Amino acid sequence: MNYKEALNFINSKTNFETKPGLKRITKLMELVGDPHKNINYIHIAGTNGKGSVSFMLASVLKESGYKTGLYISPAIDDIREKIQINGNFIPEEDFAEILSALEPAVNSEVFKDDPISEFELITAIAFCYFKKENCDIVILETGMGGKWDATNIIQNPICSVITSISKDHTQILGDSIEKIANEKLGIIKPFCPVVISANQEKKVYDIAKKIAEELNSSVFVAETSLLKNVSISLDKGICFEYKDLNVNINICGKYQIENISTVCKVLSIVKEGLHIDKKSVINGFKNVYLPCRTEIMHSESPRIILDASHNVSGIEKLKEFITDNFKKEDLIGITGMFKDKDTENMLKEIAPSFEKIFTVEPNSPRKLPLEDITNQVLKYNSNVISEESVEKAIKSAVKIAGKSTTIIVFGTFSIMKEAKETIEKLF
Repeated sequence: MNYKEALNFINSKTNFETKPGLKRITKLMELVGDPHKNINYIHIAGTNGKGSVSFMLASVLKESGYKTGLYISPAIDDIREKIQINGNFIPEEDFAEILSALEPAVNSEVFKDDPISEFELITAIAFCYFKKENCDIVILETGMGGKWDATNIIQNPICSVITSISKDHTQILGDSIEKIANEKLGIIKPFCPVVISANQEKKVYDIAKKIAEELNSSVFVAETSLLKNVSISLDKGICFEYKDLNVNINICGKYQIENISTVCKVLSIVKEGLHIDKKSVINGFKNVYLPCRTEIMHSESPRIILDASHNVSGIEKLKEFITDNFKKEDLIGITGMFKDKDTENMLKEIAPSFEKIFTVEPNSPRKLPLEDITNQVLKYNSNVISEESVEKAIKSAVKIAGKSTTIIVFGTFSIMKEAKETIEKLF
């Protein structure tokens, strides 16, 4: 199997119907020798912030000299982005080779009536690759869930991390914070420390403490007071003091303070078993790259920012970022969303923040049709233009932009690849 054939095989497994349960992934791993075992993991679940925390932790651990695996979702540009070691995507040859080895098991009679899903298959490839490459540690991000997520097959992580929990994927995870929290907090393991991000609803902490007590695990809350003398700017990113360190991270957004404090708390716990020196922390934060999290893709006129805010909580954080940094008359928005999200409340929150909004349709079966998103935006902003592609929307926005204009592309991750490619061509 070559890489093109591997992609075709993966695409044949694409299925947006959720299939909760660990039975399939457990059996698949047994059939190929349980490659997920005997690896050090930091396991991360949550609604928002998982990606940011994962990238930051991976960067610091890489700078500390550890061969660091990173498993994330979704990918923006390339499916191989989901599986990385020390910032490098899994090579095409390894991806195809591992999938070839998995194929007989995946196509066996065992899964005839209950086939392996796309996410389970990619997770299996990740486990095999990290084992093959003898990773010292793996930062393992869940998909949308926790308890029944394929990544939760692991048994003994060195730390479990819970980032911000809010309502998302309610048709799958439940329609209340309590139900969603119980699902996300299902990654807590016996005798394993748990770090929970700051500013959660009280019921999240209550549920976490109850689960942790039953499993003899300790819960640590990552308070933002860990960070001192914080300054945030579009030009310099976030500067802060942590203990006796002066740290700079080239990202924007006040909301990232919660994620940074979470990372610092995790590092303070895992350093008991790992060697993480001051220089590694400083360089790890300094060198981290967070794609499409208020990412400034073009800093000159017009400034262009990509932000994959794909649920209500994410949109609220984007609105806070806009309020802190921009005037409405200087803002043009470009957005595309999925139909299975709470798009009505997302657009109600964010649409009035822009002088003009271009609407587009994601290239995905989950797309919110162009006519539908345009009509939803019109309820809250009358200055709307629908475009047939992200490329055309960006070109149109750049054409009408003034010297002080900022263009923000926001919504689903699935429109970010085309946005990146267009911006790179234009500038």
